[in-house]
Amino acid sequence: MLSKAEDWRPLPLVILLLVVAVVSEAFKLRTQRITISAAFLSLVLAMTLLGPAPAALLGLMSKGVSDLARRVPLRHALVNASTYAFFPLLGGAVFELVGGPALLDTNPATYILAVFALFLATNVLNFVLIAVDVALIDGDGMVRHRVTYTASQVQSGQEVKFD
Repeated sequence: MLSKAEDWRPLPLVILLLVVAVVSEAFKLRTQRITISAAFLSLVLAMTLLGPAPAALLGLMSKGVSDLARRVPLRHALVNASTYAFFPLLGGAVFELVGGPALLDTNPATYILAVFALFLATNVLNFVLIAVDVALIDGDGMVRHRVTYTASQVQSGQEVKFD
């Protein structure tokens, strides 16, 4: 099961992470084809502290608000919605599957490594999902329209999405 009632508690944490994710969407690095945002950090915190369903909801809501405010074309908004629902849901589920939440009490060092690994893996997944859409749906080759994904972007929690 991907959602339990306790995943949504404490409610102030859910609200705080949602507000941070939505506000972070206002501070972006824009290129011709993509936008990079720092909202990813809130999503990783939701994946690890709340679980898959709250993380997916935060992803959908933060990106949905941003897409509505910027009047993103429907096709791109749908790609963003599916991407922002999928990678937080998968990341939260995998984190729970490997026993990540229990590690906080039993082995804090391993917990930190698990959170960092989740951060890296879901950031790469986010990038790949968008790159595949650009390559397949838009008919553009991945090599021609690749994004230089530097270590500083991964470390700062920047994510890639469509404008």
